[in-house]
Amino acid sequence: MIYLLFIAVPLLGQTLRVSSASGSSGESLALDVSMDSPAAQRPSILKWETIFPAQLLEVDPSGPEVGGLAKESGKSLTCTLRQSYAYICILAGGQKPIGNGRIAIFRFKIRAGARTGTAAIRIDQVEAATVDLQSLKFVGSEGHVEVH
Repeated sequence: MIYLLFIAVPLLGQTLRVSSASGSSGESLALDVSMDSPAAQRPSILKWETIFPAQLLEVDPSGPEVGGLAKESGKSLTCTLRQSYAYICILAGGQKPIGNGRIAIFRFKIRAGARTGTAAIRIDQVEAATVDLQSLKFVGSEGHVEVH
């Protein structure tokens, strides 16, 4: 059995969090990406890069999708796979800011024969803007994936 533990990523008053998941080689995983943000600093547009451990996870062909409150507020999610280990994602659209809670769902498959150990997931190049296009400053961070 393989366990993946994703640590919350703090972002200057905002937090992006990826849910924990567990599974065995060959199993599919759905991981929720959630946002916690003060009401006065909720973005209307959010862009980020997620760098994941490609030695453990392979991308599901269905790709990431918008979820939860972001979907309810009319947001759309566009993610582009950059190389084999990173997604660039943009969450935008609709008239309302992005609400707290689940904003996206990432789908992966655990690679056959994946080794146990620890690997990093980094959130880099985070950019955000309010409804009136004022820039919000985010700071990227690093979390860890533990495989048991």
